[in-house]
Amino acid sequence: MAEIYPGPFLHIGADETFELGRGQTAEEVKQRGLGAVYVDLLSKIHAALTPLHRRLLFWGDMAMNSPDQVPRLPHDMIAVAWHYEPEPQGFARWLDPYTHAGMDTWVAPGVNNWNRVWPNFDMALRNIQGFVADGQKAGSTGMLNTVWDDDGEGLFAEDWYAILFGAAAAWQPGATDIARFQQDYGPVLHGDQSDAVNLAQLALIAAHQALAGVGLDDARDAYFWADPWSPEGQTIDAKIRPVAAEVRIDAERALTLLARTRAAGNLRNPEALDAMDLGARRIDFLAFKFQVADQIADSYLRLYNGQQDPDIAIHTSRDLWELSGVNGLCQDLRDGYDYLRTRFSDVWLAENRPYWLNNVTSRYDDAARLWVERGTKIAAARTQWQQTHILPAPQDIGITQSTTTPTPSEPLAQPTPPHQDHVATGIDVLEKDHFAELAALAKSHQDRLRLGLLTNQTGLDATGRRTIDVLQHDAAAAIPGLTLTTLFSPEHGISGSYDQPGVPNSTDAVSGLPVISLYGSQDEQRRPSVDALRNLDAVVIDLQDAGVRFYTYEAVVRYFLEAAAQTGACIVVLDRPDPIGGALVQGPVSDPGSESYVNSIPIPVRHGLTLGELARYDKEQLHLNVPLTIVRMRGWHRGDWYDSTGLAWVNPSPNLRDLEEATIYPALGLVEGTNISVGRGTDTPFELFGAPWIDGRAVADLLNERALPAVRFYPVDFTPAKPYPYAGQVCHGVRILVTNRNLFDAPELGVEIASALHRLYSDPFQLQKMNTLLANRATLDAVESGDDPRQIAASWGQSLAEFNRHRQAALLYPD
Repeated sequence: MAEIYPGPFLHIGADETFELGRGQTAEEVKQRGLGAVYVDLLSKIHAALTPLHRRLLFWGDMAMNSPDQVPRLPHDMIAVAWHYEPEPQGFARWLDPYTHAGMDTWVAPGVNNWNRVWPNFDMALRNIQGFVADGQKAGSTGMLNTVWDDDGEGLFAEDWYAILFGAAAAWQPGATDIARFQQDYGPVLHGDQSDAVNLAQLALIAAHQALAGVGLDDARDAYFWADPWSPEGQTIDAKIRPVAAEVRIDAERALTLLARTRAAGNLRNPEALDAMDLGARRIDFLAFKFQVADQIADSYLRLYNGQQDPDIAIHTSRDLWELSGVNGLCQDLRDGYDYLRTRFSDVWLAENRPYWLNNVTSRYDDAARLWVERGTKIAAARTQWQQTHILPAPQDIGITQSTTTPTPSEPLAQPTPPHQDHVATGIDVLEKDHFAELAALAKSHQDRLRLGLLTNQTGLDATGRRTIDVLQHDAAAAIPGLTLTTLFSPEHGISGSYDQPGVPNSTDAVSGLPVISLYGSQDEQRRPSVDALRNLDAVVIDLQDAGVRFYTYEAVVRYFLEAAAQTGACIVVLDRPDPIGGALVQGPVSDPGSESYVNSIPIPVRHGLTLGELARYDKEQLHLNVPLTIVRMRGWHRGDWYDSTGLAWVNPSPNLRDLEEATIYPALGLVEGTNISVGRGTDTPFELFGAPWIDGRAVADLLNERALPAVRFYPVDFTPAKPYPYAGQVCHGVRILVTNRNLFDAPELGVEIASALHRLYSDPFQLQKMNTLLANRATLDAVESGDDPRQIAASWGQSLAEFNRHRQAALLYPD
């Protein structure tokens, strides 16, 4: 082979040196050491091939195992140092032993496509960028970008993103700009001027990051093929469950973007887009499989546990049909594998001969067959139920253990309810419990209960009825003596449509009740008067909060607690989710004494509390003697984002229009008080920022150079409408794309943005105005001094830990 190979270089391999000493060389390695035996072997190969006048390359992992033997190697060979992950400490240790020995080196990063349903390009690009840059510093003379595909499922058309980046890195000096490449990839390779292909790539990167963020490697083949009810699958399922919805959203966003841009016109290199479409579908199905398997298991366990419960038993036959019948859940999983089998075959045959294809498609067939068999077993269980009213044990169906409830040894009369897919908010729970909390209050007030209600457009129950109407009619009918007399509205008014101070008092057109506005232009007009509360026995609060310290609904809750402490009125909070989750606590704690309408109490920017929990925290920290009742949600967990609750999104305020904007709001809200537009008056508020005097590309480049986790930046121009800052003026700025919300630190990003603007535009940028919402003087001073934002964020650690200790007593919901 070496004789007929025409190239000037010949790679002889010789990697994974740990294999030496396990066979014929065992005794020799034991006596002389692995490194010595290895060097002698390479020297013999070198001597045998010298007459062919080829430049010999070999894998350089020997340097990691026996660096002392490197000087004995023939010095005219080239050591190819390989490593396939990002390395924050640099790659010098893979190169230095050979450089110090006077040998030439090449670097070998990789596209990170092996054992994955789609390459992990975030790891690949950072690996290539760092390894090539360090190789240049070390004097390496070449780069070998590795594409292994050694799992048998890899498709070369999937790899272009990292292959092209590797090419760019190889011919450019220094560290190649990842963000610039990610902007140029779609237009250059595919002729896509819409940015859709680029955004689709970032969405798939975000899916990988979401899986990695919960302790899984990323979108691995092993997870795609794992049986969710096997012991291995149960371990995977426990980790993937919290992020399954997020992974699917990322994958389906990529599919939507690809479909949209491909429908718009002809693009180049369609085979690469076909492979990308397949990768997105496989990632989506990876998460979907675990979701549906959970649903099947939980449904069957509910039926099995409830065999003695007439309310459950009456629907058992129907519910089993939903699992096993035509278009049932088992068929959904069978059909998913069948469909992906066809798509995989098409993409494979577009680039390969079919020699290995059957080995992969047989795995699809086996996986589909498994769910056919399970569907058949559940169908048999349905027949058995109809004949005997006894269900087979879950393990007879293949369910080795419950995903969310324990498997009993015998049917239970009162089954443990499974984790709900749909959250019941406070108003829903109040209705389901026949207004029990209000009935108790009425009884304590001699069967009379004069109610006030603080609410707005977000106060809706699961059927879409207003809390106003539920209390005025249903609660009043259920509880003699209960009367809803007064409505209060927070910032933005009872309809949530005002975006300026000075909202007047009014009358609700449907109920005819008076509405007292708490959004006047003066501080006293933003607080409920003691006189208003003296005529009330209780005030019910039903508002959707944003989970951010400077959101004013939090201040108005504190104001009601303080007023009620003076009058003896009871406060009842109908709780709702923290839309950005209750698991993460981030940002600086506001300075004591800085309390205001946008800083109700010293807490972090992102506090991870529901409004009910915050009311409990306020009462404790402010030592308020006020009767407080929280009607808790059912089915909400601290790690739940709003899109996993099953609740419809209702804009809590005019410029928070979806969860994506709410996710970024803690970042851009921090700089909103300065002379920066945060997109108010555009279709995408709190997704971008800018000003007429900013160079958007310069700011985006600076922020991308910071390599912040889970977020990317793109230059953009936008023109706000009245009455918002810079109305009618073209603002140059930056669009923010969050790639993994579970790893995203929004308050830290706010400080990064302020630091970047202060560094680039210290004169026009009005940094000092930031403290209105930041409310932390030490942080502002550090930004002004030019301190590294990462160090600034690190300085918040002690105060965050102290806050977390204090907030424990206020928490109401499980992790």
